[in-house]
Amino acid sequence: MQQLMQIVADHQLMVSAHSDAETIEALINMQPNVTLIWAHCGMDHPVDDVRRLLELYPSLNCELSFRYNMMDEEDKLLTEWKTLLEQYPERFMLGMDTYIPTRWASLSEHAQYAQHWLGQLNSTSAQLIAKGNIDRLFPLKR
Repeated sequence: MQQLMQIVADHQLMVSAHSDAETIEALINMQPNVTLIWAHCGMDHPVDDVRRLLELYPSLNCELSFRYNMMDEEDKLLTEWKTLLEQYPERFMLGMDTYIPTRWASLSEHAQYAQHWLGQLNSTSAQLIAKGNIDRLFPLKR
């Protein structure tokens, strides 16, 4: 992994890691300046873990597909998630993770779910998370 992270740093690439918090920390500590995207934002990691890592590591970004535990029973963003997303809107990005064909079949449902919770954020945060950060990190070459 150290060799891989060195190659990433040498070529100014980014890494998307499907990992737990401890592995994310280890990867960042190998190359602190490499932009790392935490796939699914740890999926089941508590919001406190996500906050701690964002505070410690400015090169960390979080992709939010499969984060179905950000809302309460009434489909409202949990206060701690809303606060975090609005505190660090430039560090989160929406994802759909269409890694298997059945995910494509339910893409509309996942998009509606995302639109629902994005609609609970202030407009600047929602825009950055929905599209702005992807555009910034992966600009289209025209």
